[in-house]
Amino acid sequence: MMRVALINTGTELLLGDVHDAHLAFIAREIFPLGLRIGERRTVPDGEAIRGALTDLFLRCEILFVTGGLGPTSDDVTRDIVADLLGLELQRDSELLASLKDRLKERRIRWTSSIARQADVPAGAQILPNKSGSASGLSCRHEPESSGGCTRSWA
Repeated sequence: MMRVALINTGTELLLGDVHDAHLAFIAREIFPLGLRIGERRTVPDGEAIRGALTDLFLRCEILFVTGGLGPTSDDVTRDIVADLLGLELQRDSELLASLKDRLKERRIRWTSSIARQADVPAGAQILPNKSGSASGLSCRHEPESSGGCTRSWA
């Protein structure tokens, strides 16, 4: 069975300010695929994300990460994943245009920091988000060493 892990990022989760529903949702969605979450971690915003990712990249084939894709300075998940996988962040023009349109429809004022949400690790698949402004991302990483596992991040 594939080893699957979940990292929930966000200081607000650890402070109890926000209820985390991600574990139950993801577990239900992957169960029909024959997958089970074997480990889950909740880490604060910032560099703690790097430590959890580094550890779990080595021990699982599929890694789900929630949080840290928004426009604020503490939303660093995309940056850390790109760095750990050796990928450049690239601004996706279609995603940027879609983001601008969505915010305009909702009458939300555009600020330059929001554009960060269109920065995507090279080769990542964009997962549309109909509820919020930050799209999800999926990266596939083939370790260089022979016999290594494929790691996916979403």
